[in-house]
Amino acid sequence: MIRLMIGRDLKTLYTPPARSPQQSGCDIAGLVTAAFPDRQINLSVRRGEILGLAGLVGAGRTSLARAVFGIDPLLGGEIRIDNAPVGVASPRDAIRQGIYLVPEDRKKSGLVLELPIRENV
Repeated sequence: MIRLMIGRDLKTLYTPPARSPQQSGCDIAGLVTAAFPDRQINLSVRRGEILGLAGLVGAGRTSLARAVFGIDPLLGGEIRIDNAPVGVASPRDAIRQGIYLVPEDRKKSGLVLELPIRENV
């Protein structure tokens, strides 16, 4: 897809660093959200990787992000960071575990406009 977008292969411009498969960062297994109770989500992100969620409206990307961040309840599954299970029942829990969310609408969902900049970062 990148080649079609920019007209050349990205591998000629950027060679990703070699990583061993053991460098687990965040693993999600059998995650079930209220928005999609009949679907299980599994994914793994290694240390140093950046995960972006993409899809059509209604595909579940926002529901997944909100559930992992503790905004919406999880109905099942497990989140592990550095191979240790973590419990996320609220955004505060997520932040304590090193999980952060950059929302789609950062002004509406990512800022508390009454607070100073320092408190919003």
